[in-house]
Amino acid sequence: MSLKKNQWFAVAAGLVTLGLILVVATVVMLVNKPGDKATTTVALAADASTAPVPASTITVFVSGSAATPSPSPSKHAKTKSPKPKHTTKSPTPKATPSPTKTVAATKTPTSADGRCIQLPSSTINGAKVSAAKCDGSAGQKWIVTQNVFKNEASGKCLDFGGNGGADINYQIQLWDCNLGGAQIYTHKSDGTLYSPLNDRCLTIRPDDDGGPALAVLPCTTGANARWKLPA
Repeated sequence: MSLKKNQWFAVAAGLVTLGLILVVATVVMLVNKPGDKATTTVALAADASTAPVPASTITVFVSGSAATPSPSPSKHAKTKSPKPKHTTKSPTPKATPSPTKTVAATKTPTSADGRCIQLPSSTINGAKVSAAKCDGSAGQKWIVTQNVFKNEASGKCLDFGGNGGADINYQIQLWDCNLGGAQIYTHKSDGTLYSPLNDRCLTIRPDDDGGPALAVLPCTTGANARWKLPA
């Protein structure tokens, strides 16, 4: 069957239009994201002399299979926080204890014949010191410091007055402690209590009333001139 000239033009125009549609569809697929719906409306050209060709609507779906998967968020590795180091606590310095006051021990000087230095009934300065049988009373206890004999009960010291050398029978008396030469008596290895001031020793002798008294006399090693000092 032979076609008319106008019909040939219509067929040719349709083929051209179809080619354009394919090109446009390809572009749409490239431009649109996967999964989007692309709708393209192409009006078919028609010769003015032919019957109008209705507009064709082509719907193109872009396959979602080519969609690039979104990268999964990377899991951050858990970083362990460093454990705090235990700091060694410095020891608290202990308070320095107050020094203990040294209390001098009392001694009971005892002669070789068994008598002790006895505090007189009166404790005024110049009261004469005697010797008596040892009984452990406070009047017979003496604190010996720096070779000075201090009575515990009265707080006074053995002393000889005057010049200590003119009278060999000079008697021992009580006096306020002053660390003077008349109050210093060194306990020597032979047991005597030696006075460096007058080169004499503490000795028991009868006093003017007949009782035993203490005096500084020339040194001997008799029982009345040797003394024991308890440690």
